[in-house]
Amino acid sequence: MPRSNRVYFLGAGASVPDGYPVTAWLSCAVAAFLKYYRDVKGRESRLESYLTSVYGLNPAEIDSSAEMWDKYIDDELVFTSSFNSAMPEIIDLLSMLDLAIFENASFGPGGDEKRRREFRGNELVRVRERVVEALVTGFGRVQRSRRRKHNGHHPVAESFVRRLSGDDVVVTTNWDTLVEEALRSNNSSAATDYGVDLIRVSASGRPTEQVPAGPRVLKLHGSFSWLHCPCCKNLYSNRDLMVSPESARRWPLDLECDCGAELVGVLITPTYLKNYQIPQLSEIWRKAQKSLEESAEWTFIGYSLPTDDLWIRGMLMRAFAIRRNKKDFPAIKVVCRGEDKDLDQRYARLFKEAKIEFFRTGVYDFVQAQPQQAAAQDTRVKRRP
Repeated sequence: MPRSNRVYFLGAGASVPDGYPVTAWLSCAVAAFLKYYRDVKGRESRLESYLTSVYGLNPAEIDSSAEMWDKYIDDELVFTSSFNSAMPEIIDLLSMLDLAIFENASFGPGGDEKRRREFRGNELVRVRERVVEALVTGFGRVQRSRRRKHNGHHPVAESFVRRLSGDDVVVTTNWDTLVEEALRSNNSSAATDYGVDLIRVSASGRPTEQVPAGPRVLKLHGSFSWLHCPCCKNLYSNRDLMVSPESARRWPLDLECDCGAELVGVLITPTYLKNYQIPQLSEIWRKAQKSLEESAEWTFIGYSLPTDDLWIRGMLMRAFAIRRNKKDFPAIKVVCRGEDKDLDQRYARLFKEAKIEFFRTGVYDFVQAQPQQAAAQDTRVKRRP
């Protein structure tokens, strides 16, 4: 594997300048989904029944958070200040569900008298599926809104990729396709190099002949544009459609793999019990660590080293230990907004002995300060192992 110039490690904060949410706001997306479901169906969903029974939420509290999400869809600046929501944090919500499912535990009965539910086993699995559907629905609304606002463009992401050389590697924790779409704005004919073998299909589900080129993009937590076959392990990528686990009736394409099995989305959700068993994800993680082991610079953009990302912290620690043993420390940059002593300490403790440079004026200013790379416009196919 050739030595990369730089590794750019993107967290949720890297997408905020283009109007996308950070993890803390996602509970409001869940609330908006619940209110919509209640308004359309005339009854509460099993997820709302669960939140009422386990967290003691009432419809007014849910609707208040839903209203905040609706305002955010119209104006991304709504969440720039602190906000109060009665909804549980998304990490807590998913982690408690995952733990109960793993241990086959029960949260007891819930729901109204006509629809009593026992919150254990398969019922909890279905509750969790509704959480993921709520997240996907929320992101879909954001994506449509931002595209309309900017005529299909993502200004900050496009400015960022113009600063990349063909040898740079982007490692991202985000499901969104901002980087891929920005790369397409430079080279519409090339496909994104995801670092793994996959089947590229059009919006109608037909295979395409697009060849990967440009900077490698390693998506640690999956993507809205990916589908996976749990039978033969194929991975599909559709750059023209958000193919994540929504209700099947909304899909405009065939959900069957070439082997005949039903395809599923590839989204590693924010939880303390993550599962990275999909073979392609394992390969992506391996290549991400190798890139960190070899690159001259590590630049973290909008990534706060959250406590639930134990796997990422472990990968960073392993890569940095290898660099320490070689006495070959990378130049480390952290792009954030404003002073944050806790953030500073997390990075300082993880990368002790390394020189860390903090850029505290935000992603937009950092991107604008970087020189554009002529190689970013290079349309030649670059084949890498």
